[in-house]
Amino acid sequence: MAITESSKKSISDKAFRNPATAIQIFVFAMFLLMGGGIAYVLLIGPLLHIVEARNWIETPCVVISSGLSSHRGSKGGTTYSVDIRYAYAFDGRQYVSTRYQFFQGSTSGYERKREIVRSYRPGQQVICFVDPDEPRSAVLERGITSDLYLGLFPLAFLLIGGVGLTYTIRNMQKKRASSQASWLPSSALSRSQTLSASSPLSMASSSMPLTLKPQTSPTAKLLGIIVFSAFWNGIISVFISQALKTWRAGFPDWFLTLFMVPFVLVGLGTVVGVGYFLLALFNPRPKLIVSPGAIRLGGSAQLEWEVSGRVDRIRRFCIYLEGREKATYRSGKSTRTDEEAFARIEAIDTQTRGYMNHGTARIMIPSDTLPSFEGDHNKIVWVLCVRGDIERWPDLNEEFPIAVLSMNASGRSSI
Repeated sequence: MAITESSKKSISDKAFRNPATAIQIFVFAMFLLMGGGIAYVLLIGPLLHIVEARNWIETPCVVISSGLSSHRGSKGGTTYSVDIRYAYAFDGRQYVSTRYQFFQGSTSGYERKREIVRSYRPGQQVICFVDPDEPRSAVLERGITSDLYLGLFPLAFLLIGGVGLTYTIRNMQKKRASSQASWLPSSALSRSQTLSASSPLSMASSSMPLTLKPQTSPTAKLLGIIVFSAFWNGIISVFISQALKTWRAGFPDWFLTLFMVPFVLVGLGTVVGVGYFLLALFNPRPKLIVSPGAIRLGGSAQLEWEVSGRVDRIRRFCIYLEGREKATYRSGKSTRTDEEAFARIEAIDTQTRGYMNHGTARIMIPSDTLPSFEGDHNKIVWVLCVRGDIERWPDLNEEFPIAVLSMNASGRSSI
């Protein structure tokens, strides 16, 4: 067994001390509010109207006038909107409306809009849809139109704002739970650190054997990618359907088609991911037991493993304990998080199937390394990594968090 160090100097030395948390919350909240507001106007609101209009009443109407309005943008670009005026009778009263679709605004695509205007000639009798509860409200096209693809743009703002705000709030909660804001030397960790209830240290016993739980189970990985794939592809399917309609009608919307290409590629990637994690679900399953459940610096523990399933498919099998440091620090005006492995202790690396099914090994932790720790801007975590190379199949790749404690006050470790 050997330990390798990737860096003698801790990356947490770069951790910033005074993050502008209030500014981060304000910025991410603005992203969230702005994205939500624009998404409601361009996408959510029109989609709600489309659903509601399914119960509106088909009513004959007469086109009074039809034309195409152009709008000059601030950067010189020109957008267009359909301008149709029509009259209809409902419950014995006459009404006039100018709403063609639920999307309000102008977009590019002159040829497509010109064809729409040509299909609504003045004096022509067509069908409009009237809200029975509010007869003044009517629309000619109550379905999904290609203009709604603009509603995908603010989703990026929603994603940035939501993820950023969640991360910032969670970071604040960790700060409240921690008794130290700065880096503590290993000799002080046992006296000062405060850990959450879900951390390995809070669950580990210093003397009893412990059956480890994987950081993320294969089933959880599969369910996560399925939910994301269904959400992503469900949204883009609406716009793909609209793009296909323009091609079938003989007037392909090239802008919409090209715009959707990267979204479709991501969607295909999620489908491939579902297949990958589905296959990985049938991989051999490792079970790890360490005794004692928490190892002290300078001490050792016995690792026992048992692998169930088709172990014969594994070409190479290895287990190693890896220490990692995660640190958040300021670089110029930006903030980022780095992760670096500072130690690796090998337990087994074999191509012999007899040792893959079941075995034991002794893991020793050098006294001059770092114990598990969770602070404001840095974190020390130890994980037992199980790797298995499987030919023409997703590899076995699971990680099990484990606690590494600091030495006793006397400087001795408990073995």
